[in-house]
Amino acid sequence: MTDTATTVWQVAGGSGGASGLLLIRSDAPGEPRLGWGVLGSSLPVRFPQCLRPADAHPFAVRPARP
Repeated sequence: MTDTATTVWQVAGGSGGASGLLLIRSDAPGEPRLGWGVLGSSLPVRFPQCLRPADAHPFAVRPARP
């Protein structure tokens, strides 16, 4: 088995969009799942049931512009 990492999201320096929010995709427990966390936080990444592929519903969010 080979582990691979792919870039899902990247914020360019100076873009003003560096909220620290991370989106993580993993199949470590034997099933695909999505999780989220905050960069630099001491809290663990969360993998809620609602983000599992069978339960997930696609959506998009556009942050408010000041």
